[in-house]
Amino acid sequence: MVACVRSSVPMVWRYLELGQFPTTLWLVHLYARAPRLPVLRVTGAHRASAVGALAALGGGLNREPVVVREGDLEWETWPDEDVAKRGLVYWKTLVSRDVTHSDALTMAIAKIPPGEALRKHRHRQAEIYFILEGTGLVEIDSEARSVTAGSTVFIPGDTVPCCENTGASDLRCAYVFPADSFEEIEYVFEE
Repeated sequence: MVACVRSSVPMVWRYLELGQFPTTLWLVHLYARAPRLPVLRVTGAHRASAVGALAALGGGLNREPVVVREGDLEWETWPDEDVAKRGLVYWKTLVSRDVTHSDALTMAIAKIPPGEALRKHRHRQAEIYFILEGTGLVEIDSEARSVTAGSTVFIPGDTVPCCENTGASDLRCAYVFPADSFEEIEYVFEE
């Protein structure tokens, strides 16, 4: 079993492997990996030692709440050469381990202009859309569902969803994945 404990040492991941040799072997491997957050990874039956080991290494637990203001962030989108295949979509990453002190969930806001769509794709993880404004169609495995502001859509993992803006104004939605970071989500778009 593996336990992860957040460390406060900037831009360093600490992997503490507990091995079974004639004596317990503690190997600490330090390396820089910006902009990731530091993590102490402990394996084996000695997980309770993690807090003490972390304190000895100069770290501490970081389980603080995270507040992100959407208005403080810039919209991102695909490179121009990918828009035809993926669709014209803008997003702001709100919660993701690579940009916030968080884990287990990743959240962003998407904006799809009128007449545009997020094209058919798949990813391993399940996903939830919460429609903030606008109207559209969410298709999951070729079954279309109408959505408006206030709609919530659960998308099982390994299905083929797409989202089309059918209204006259932007379709905006919040979306959430059960992942530490968007780096874990591999979008595969259909040809």
